[in-house]
Amino acid sequence: FTSGYSAEGGIKFISKKFEYKLKEKQKGGWELTIKPTDTRDVTELTYSIAANGYATLQVLSNNRQAISFYGVVEKK
Repeated sequence: FTSGYSAEGGIKFISKKFEYKLKEKQKGGWELTIKPTDTRDVTELTYSIAANGYATLQVLSNNRQAISFYGVVEKK
């Protein structure tokens, strides 16, 4: 188990206990909310994925301001 922010400034944690909720959006796409229950810093991760693959990840933390990441989900 590791949790928190690395010396390089990124967010690094491992969670084996979490709750999640997946719901389909009205106009297509998905929203996935993950709540780790075994970490001290990261409290919630919310992925918002549009039907065209564009996505946002919002990370909520006890010790820092929320941060968002933007990108594209692609098939490998």
